[in-house]
Amino acid sequence: MKIALLMVVSPGEHALAADSLARARACLPEGWPAPDLVVVNNTGNAFPPIADGWAQTRIVTPPDSPRPYFEIARTIALGLLEAAALSVELVFKIDPDTVVTAPGFFTDIAGLHRDAANDFYSWFIRYPGVRANFHRWLRLCLDSLPLGLARTGGGDRYGQRLRLRAGSAWHARSTRRALFTGRLTRAQPSGGGYVVRADWLRTEAFHRWATAAGPNGLEWNDDTLLPVAVRAAGGRVVDLRERADLRAGWRWMHGSRYFTREQALEPGLRALHPLKDNPEDQVVRRALDSASRA
Repeated sequence: MKIALLMVVSPGEHALAADSLARARACLPEGWPAPDLVVVNNTGNAFPPIADGWAQTRIVTPPDSPRPYFEIARTIALGLLEAAALSVELVFKIDPDTVVTAPGFFTDIAGLHRDAANDFYSWFIRYPGVRANFHRWLRLCLDSLPLGLARTGGGDRYGQRLRLRAGSAWHARSTRRALFTGRLTRAQPSGGGYVVRADWLRTEAFHRWATAAGPNGLEWNDDTLLPVAVRAAGGRVVDLRERADLRAGWRWMHGSRYFTREQALEPGLRALHPLKDNPEDQVVRRALDSASRA
């Protein structure tokens, strides 16, 4: 299967991104062609050379980089637009702090892709928290109004300063469609990565979402806004862990770290998230290397 990997690299993440990309490339199933790579360079600096092993590499630099985290959905859209031009079947988006640990990361999703026939869809890990979902619904509803609030810089990475927004938020068209048709996803996606069918990235519905003009709203997260756009256009969003035979391998793909070093080394895991560039998490990365050589 021909695939592409997509990653957004922000300031201070280059070394972490290089390590995670190399691990993902090393786990590609035997017999699959070399993947394409799309990197969104959000560092604000020239991007260092990328190691060999990719069929082709495309680096996209936002014109106003580094963009703040609360604009991550619009930043991701740039990379997905670039990936739409590639001759691939699936686009795997992973974060720099996501570590792929086994070929099953790719083959599990390839199996779902075959089962889904001609539907267009994406795969996420759903976060079932009631409070998180309430806040998500509230943000989406407020962003669908012609007047409201928008995030600006300051506070923390989520942009805690709020200003009055005049005009619909940039994603409001697809969000309103999902709200009015009852097609919002059931839970907040979470977990450092997802996969999108490349055919859907070539549709007019995706292009309208990815290039939409207008002010930012309160919802910033591509993990939230992209599945809303998929569902609004009639597509499917599949939770990998709904399949009992896949659940165990994907159990440590959360928004925050809930696993220990020992749990990270358990056999059968497909990926881990998050493993950041700090001493404790680097110990886990080195332990994964030692376990693979054992």
